[in-house]
Amino acid sequence: MLSDLQEVLHKHLEPRRNDGELTTRKFYQIEEWDPPLYSKLAAQYDFHVDIVSDLLLELTRAANLICDEVRQHLSHNFRLLDGNAVVQRGPDQELRWVEFVPRYSQKEASEPTPYPGLLIFYSDRENRDWSIGKGIAKQ
Repeated sequence: MLSDLQEVLHKHLEPRRNDGELTTRKFYQIEEWDPPLYSKLAAQYDFHVDIVSDLLLELTRAANLICDEVRQHLSHNFRLLDGNAVVQRGPDQELRWVEFVPRYSQKEASEPTPYPGLLIFYSDRENRDWSIGKGIAKQ
């Protein structure tokens, strides 16, 4: 899962000029006037950002599952004070930030490997408790 995130993320990652912080290049911003190309690239950009977000949600689910397993089998008070791994998203249209705890369903958590791999995850992600995007990129 982490290697899938790394692979997807690095496709459009570059350092910002002013501080060197890594950011996703806005590859839909083109110099020539070409509305069909712009629309196509904007849709690809949106898909890219959504799948990166969904992979990060999946990593958070996995972290919470690991914590649950450690509490159940090794140390009942593991991370009790810290709680779960939380995701913050926003600001939304009302300028609010929302926090939530992504978790696998009981069925997903009982699978030997809850993350099915990137190709299946493209379609499966919309069935998770939280997701940003859905489907496979249109070419």
